[in-house]
Amino acid sequence: MRNHNISAYIIPPTDPHLGEYTANREKRRQWLTGFTGSSGTAAVTLTRAAVFTDSRYWTQAERQMDCNWELQQTLSAPAVVSWILEEVKIGEVVGFDPFLLSISEWESYNHEFEDSGRTLQSVTTNLVDVVWGNQRPPLPESEIYSVPDDFV
Repeated sequence: MRNHNISAYIIPPTDPHLGEYTANREKRRQWLTGFTGSSGTAAVTLTRAAVFTDSRYWTQAERQMDCNWELQQTLSAPAVVSWILEEVKIGEVVGFDPFLLSISEWESYNHEFEDSGRTLQSVTTNLVDVVWGNQRPPLPESEIYSVPDDFV
């Protein structure tokens, strides 16, 4: 994070296709936190780390994450930003991977940061991938197949 001059980083559960159910290679939040639920966003600062998820996953998250992670029992951009604002000083930058947020999610986060004195900035090198390094699973090699029209 210091190499990119950011003080916080947002890690959504999605992949570049904005899918909720992702290939192992795309399970960045899961790899980083240990939490395997399909819904939840992580946020990391230089001194704290938290996972935000809804009530379906509270017990699971508490059991799967270690003591380095705080469980925030809510899942919304305002909640994530509010937590970040407690940690990030005015004038500092919050990073995110622009390939993992939809335009509407970005707008929601950006709106929450407006007038806060902090900047939301895209970081095209995913920082989790950098840390994950060569432990990151390879791309899936299974064949693509068509589902019959009766099922779609």
